[in-house]
Amino acid sequence: MRATLFTSILAGSLALAASLTWQKEDPAQWTSEDVYQILNNSPWSKSATASMARNLSSGGRGGGPWSEGGPGGGTGRMGGGWGGMGRGRGGYPQSQQGPAVTIQWSSALPVRLAEAKQSGAAADIAAMKPLKEYLIAVIGLPKSGLQSANNNDSDYDDDAKLADHLKVITVLTIGQERLNPTKVELNQGRDARAIFHFEKLQSVTLHDKDAEFRISNEHMDLRKKFALKDMEYQGKLEL
Repeated sequence: MRATLFTSILAGSLALAASLTWQKEDPAQWTSEDVYQILNNSPWSKSATASMARNLSSGGRGGGPWSEGGPGGGTGRMGGGWGGMGRGRGGYPQSQQGPAVTIQWSSALPVRLAEAKQSGAAADIAAMKPLKEYLIAVIGLPKSGLQSANNNDSDYDDDAKLADHLKVITVLTIGQERLNPTKVELNQGRDARAIFHFEKLQSVTLHDKDAEFRISNEHMDLRKKFALKDMEYQGKLEL
């Protein structure tokens, strides 16, 4: 019994150590597995799931694109805009889960190096100049999920208007500082990611403990918290 437990712990420790080899290796030597991990499951790239208010119409069926009876038909498929705020028994809004997305600090040095490596460019730390802003990408969230709560409302069908709307409902909190994006780019790159630009703070330290990215309105809430103590690369906090 003890031998089996020891073997399991050892195997887990070895797997964890192997998964963090990219922390010590020269980025030029990163493998495709290292790159994948940095871009998808690392201190700078984390999965998150949006909570959405379920639109309970007179028929009692959900009106969001990922609910049965929604504009997309069926379940889990992209349709029109997400359903508006619904009310269940007692007047409380009912919720459902949206698609899993990746929230990624695209401005962090390890992520930039991994992107360079993935594209076939040189993953050279010396050539990577620090950016003057934070860039956070939301990957895998359909644009329909960011539009107005009212399916009949076309106010945010235009990308420019939707970007302006997102500037208001998106907040990056670092320690005691709350930032709204200065710019939002929609449908960027091969995976149609949304990129949020934020003013860079000069006084962030590990004492601030964590950073939280959040998009929230009357029918959707997407948030993810990042521990700053885990976001060091080669002895430096990388955001």
